Amino acid sequence: MRPVLLLAVLCALSAGCASAPKPAPPGNAAATTLNTMRRERALIRAFGASGLAVNVSSNARIELLVGLAKADIAASLGAPESDQGTHWAYAFFHERAGEHRTLALDFDATGRCTAASWGQAD
Repeated sequence: MRPVLLLAVLCALSAGCASAPKPAPPGNAAATTLNTMRRERALIRAFGASGLAVNVSSNARIELLVGLAKADIAASLGAPESDQGTHWAYAFFHERAGEHRTLALDFDATGRCTAASWGQAD
């Protein structure tokens, strides 16, 4: 493994990586789901920066995100790639890998997640 690639992978897996969003507080299944997804997004960003393809096939239980506040989700996953007020979309793909999976989240007027689903990016 090339040293730059190894550094990118170690940074992505490390909780101390400066560019990765802070993890969700531990203690429940929703926090575990957010932490898994945060790590996957960090891997995608790390490999994307190195120019290598990555294909992350998340098995996260996204139904556990329903009921969470926008602030809790953003604290773990960072800002969404698409923010349309009551609809957010997060990219879980890397263009060179051909994977075009997105996490779509819908929110009510109070900012609570009402639906979570996997979709295909346009």
